[in-house]
Amino acid sequence: MLAAALAATAVGELIVGREQVEGPWWGELLAFLVMTGAVALRRRTVILAAAACGSGLVVQEMLGPAPVVSGFLALLVVVYSGGAHGAARQGVAALIVMLAALTVYPVTEPAARAPADLVGNLAVFVGAWALGRLVRHHRQRETALATAHAQLAASQERDRAAALVAERTRIARELHDVVAHGVSLMVLQAGAARAVLASNPQRARDPLLAVETAGRRALDDLHRMLGLLGAEESTTPPPGLADLPGLVEGLAGSGLDVTLRTTAETPELAPEVSRCAYRVVQEGLTNVVKHAGATRADVVVADNAAGLRVEVVDPGGNRSSSADLPSSGAGLTGLRERVASHGGSLRAGPDGAGWRLVAEIPAQAARQGTEGRP
Repeated sequence: MLAAALAATAVGELIVGREQVEGPWWGELLAFLVMTGAVALRRRTVILAAAACGSGLVVQEMLGPAPVVSGFLALLVVVYSGGAHGAARQGVAALIVMLAALTVYPVTEPAARAPADLVGNLAVFVGAWALGRLVRHHRQRETALATAHAQLAASQERDRAAALVAERTRIARELHDVVAHGVSLMVLQAGAARAVLASNPQRARDPLLAVETAGRRALDDLHRMLGLLGAEESTTPPPGLADLPGLVEGLAGSGLDVTLRTTAETPELAPEVSRCAYRVVQEGLTNVVKHAGATRADVVVADNAAGLRVEVVDPGGNRSSSADLPSSGAGLTGLRERVASHGGSLRAGPDGAGWRLVAEIPAQAARQGTEGRP
């Protein structure tokens, strides 16, 4: 559109000022049409546009002067576009081509050989080219900033999505810890009560009381977790190693005899490590009750120079007739993540005729006052 407008203006100027055209009118017309038409090529190939425009200028100057301003404007547009749209080498090449074409003007027009005219023309065309380079640099900077902004937004979105997944995983792990143990005990105790309810209702009383106790503890843990999530106030502190005797006592009614040996000094441990150790014991005993059907388990919690070591051992041997309860499959995975968050490790696997679960947390993370990880 710009090329067409300049060409139309050039034709109009030639028609209006026909008497002032010194060279062949049709030749001048063709020369100006080439000069203005070159503007249409300035974005696709700046060197070809500069060559076409410069060639038209050389022909026009050799034919003679003509009162056409639009031709001069076309020169400026092409020179500016060489700086604005061409790469570094292309832009410089386009400028050199145009300056070479401009040297014809002083040759054909003696009045233009004055130093002031030469310097003026050079300043105008080099200035137009430099302005184009400045605009190009500004556009490239804007593009780079827009790209960086888009990348930052994408990175933030990825981080937000990752944080959301991590939060969902954490909530699922907390729910598993809170619900799996209590519900497993309730199912086992209810089954034991059902088995003796018809023949000896008095013996069903203790399992039913154990169901009630396990349910209350599960509800307390749920209320505490909801308080941590901000859904409601929570005054119950999260369980730690100091609560292990209560955990063992709650399992007594399920027919599991648990031996607890601990040398860990709870006040010396970081609170989050104490909670982690409690969850390890809870999950280990829950798995023994749910899957092994064992009547005995050993729990050892040792705190030494190397760090905190927690073991839950099913020695094998005696088994009850308890049915294997369904599993969520998230217990050991959640424990590994929880222990790893404190720089520790967790191993679980067969141990002779039984099963052994071992968690180890380095001393640096286990000691009270150490900056714990969530």
